[in-house]
Amino acid sequence: MVGVLGNILGALLIDWVGRKPLMLIGLTGCCVTLILEAAMVASFAEAGTNHAGLKMGVAAIYIFLLFYTVSFDSAGLVFFSEVFPNHLRAQGLAVVISFIALVDLIYIEVTAKVSRIQFMSTDSGAPLILPS
Repeated sequence: MVGVLGNILGALLIDWVGRKPLMLIGLTGCCVTLILEAAMVASFAEAGTNHAGLKMGVAAIYIFLLFYTVSFDSAGLVFFSEVFPNHLRAQGLAVVISFIALVDLIYIEVTAKVSRIQFMSTDSGAPLILPS
């Protein structure tokens, strides 16, 4: 739901704010929320006792998604299509979209394999990685 609302908001803001400022604001927001998420996980994830800190970590993920969809999902493809000259615009955008789909596919495959790996510890303290 956050993604859909972010794309609608981005489509409404793209001509009013501009493509480049929208992407710069989105990049800054993504960086800040990822730093906030990393700080919350590093501080509160292991103990699991501070519920406010854990909730802030989850909220940071949703805020990241909002920044990403408002900026890169909506303005990104418009920006990428305008980079190419008119006679190459369709082919250039097709290459960009194909590359995005390929990266998404690789990401999905890698995370699916990593999530199946169980990390176990040996007596020496060295991690032993076994497939599940």
